[in-house]
Amino acid sequence: MIMSNYFYKNQLFKDGYCHIKNFFDDEESEKLRTLSKKLHFEHNQNNEDNYTLRPLYNYKEYWDIITNKKILDFSRKLLGNDLIYLYNSKSIYQLTSGDLNWHRDNVSRNFNEGPDWDKNVKYNVLRIAIYLSPYTKTKTGIKVIPKSHQKKGIICFILRLLRKRFKKIYFNKIFRKIFDKLIGKEILVDKGDCVFFIANLYHAAMETNDVRQAIFLSYGTKNFHANNYTEYYFQGEENKERFAFDEKMINKSEFNELLKNKGIFFPISTQNKTKQKVAVQK
Repeated sequence: MIMSNYFYKNQLFKDGYCHIKNFFDDEESEKLRTLSKKLHFEHNQNNEDNYTLRPLYNYKEYWDIITNKKILDFSRKLLGNDLIYLYNSKSIYQLTSGDLNWHRDNVSRNFNEGPDWDKNVKYNVLRIAIYLSPYTKTKTGIKVIPKSHQKKGIICFILRLLRKRFKKIYFNKIFRKIFDKLIGKEILVDKGDCVFFIANLYHAAMETNDVRQAIFLSYGTKNFHANNYTEYYFQGEENKERFAFDEKMINKSEFNELLKNKGIFFPISTQNKTKQKVAVQK
């Protein structure tokens, strides 16, 4: 890395994100890009413009990126040696802009409400976005609201208010363009770039001029937040079917052994200990 690991770790927890240009070189990212395109065309039976493959562990071809040494080594520098894989992962192949709404990827999505905001337990669920399309074609990236993973409650409140009560204003393109420029930061990405961000950071996709290919992964450390996060995706009524292991496609035991060999295995709880109501943003 051009800058020190300390710099990136400091930025991650201070601002909620860090952007690493050319994290994967051209050969590495082109292999991922080719694989992604192949799998999307094989599995997109409905020929949808905005298409997502999830969860990635049900596609054995993606196991190498889930356990990629470069990803794991850098993530350990950010979070610590007790790194674990947190399962929520997807690959996207988008011909249109898709969902451009501001959102968070954590469980307790309303600022300062719920266990994700417990100041006694450091929240360090990490999302990793791997971008596979050249900027010259897509002219796109990701928008973030720096520090919104721990501050800026008033901005979060305004966003929720606009989305719930003033939808005509919120979805007005001119208003959104001005509003987003004022509150957010645009991170323009090229093929091979990675953006590491804390899951409760406010972020949104940017419009794209061409096909956007990207992979999103989740990691963390062994604490309450990891349990909460995996329970939400494996036991919540709206998620458990689409995040279930498909043993017609893959051997679950083989995948678990791979995670154990890489030192990132985290057992999925079989009993729901999460008693909170999840505040899902719409």
